[in-house]
Amino acid sequence: MLLAKLALGFCGTIFVAGAYTFHEGVMRVDADNPGGPHIHVWVPAAIVPMAMHVVPRRHFDHAIAQVGPWLPTLRHWLKN
Repeated sequence: MLLAKLALGFCGTIFVAGAYTFHEGVMRVDADNPGGPHIHVWVPAAIVPMAMHVVPRRHFDHAIAQVGPWLPTLRHWLKN
């Protein structure tokens, strides 16, 4: 009986942790290198704010320049 209670507590904890981790959705990250490995990973979207802390600041300038022309499209898409 004690083992069943421990198993139920463990499974409940895993379920709640998984639900909390994936509550913001899931993203698919693809890295296809020509002649190299193809990596496809599903990650919780909640990881993005944590990952932003490890990206060097100098890379943001390039990213901002690339996304700039698409901002009106993104704003329109997010409103709908």
